[in-house]
Amino acid sequence: MTQDQKTYQAATTEAHMLANDPGAEKAVLAALLANNDFFYSFEEGDDSSLFYDSKSQRIFEAAKTLIQQGTKADLLTIAQYFLDRHDQKDPDPGELVERT
Repeated sequence: MTQDQKTYQAATTEAHMLANDPGAEKAVLAALLANNDFFYSFEEGDDSSLFYDSKSQRIFEAAKTLIQQGTKADLLTIAQYFLDRHDQKDPDPGELVERT
């Protein structure tokens, strides 16, 4: 198991244990954006309900959409995804840096 996989595994375990801990959610999103292959490791599939915070849910959903379309999900592509959608419920792209 690589160090990235260990980090991701620890972050997802922490996220399950501390369901509404923004730090745990941040760690899971950061691991996912650093390595999109982690998307396929989610035990409950691709379920955004793993995240308590609605903005984290939306970031995860954006990453999911991009990954399933074959596009790399990172800060830039997710920011562009939100800009293209023009949905007021989405996080401001500037918040992505703070969230991940």
